[in-house]
Amino acid sequence: GRGLFTTGPIPDGDVLLQVPLQWVLRRGNLAWSEAPGFREDIAGLDEDEQLFVFLAVLRKYGLYSKWYSYARTLPMEEPNSTLTWDSAEIAALLGTSAHDQARS
Repeated sequence: GRGLFTTGPIPDGDVLLQVPLQWVLRRGNLAWSEAPGFREDIAGLDEDEQLFVFLAVLRKYGLYSKWYSYARTLPMEEPNSTLTWDSAEIAALLGTSAHDQARS
């Protein structure tokens, strides 16, 4: 996974990480100039779907993109997480201690 940890207390107001906005990959602000052949193919997709396509395109074809190294670190398969389960799969946990956790 990705994350941060500390070996001691962090005082309120301390900055742990600063990332310049130009290095933040976010929905609605994708650099399609780095994957020009795909810009027309995303018509009708919502912003989340556009981000998925953008990352997949960069992973496959974006060797010269500033995002290429990052895209190559992303998992190839969908994670096995209750976040991706449909309601029937979560309902199957009803009566177990895992049900409430799966719903949160």
